[in-house]
Amino acid sequence: MPSSHEGFSQMIAACRPIAHIIDVHSSIAREQDANARLIAAAPDLLAALQELVLAPNKIRPEKYWDAARLAISKATNN
Repeated sequence: MPSSHEGFSQMIAACRPIAHIIDVHSSIAREQDANARLIAAAPDLLAALQELVLAPNKIRPEKYWDAARLAISKATNN
């Protein structure tokens, strides 16, 4: 006959989790960092897009794409 301790262990092993604990502070900090990067990059993103849209004769020189790539990189931290 199993002891009450063994029975309790079997019962616990059969249970499903009812909640998952997350590190809210870490999650919020990551979101705040991402928001700060996006806000810091906003002027560069706007300038790069304006240059692409307003390029004369719809020509898209590589320098405009480079500025857009740099702004995107700054915003995404890549």
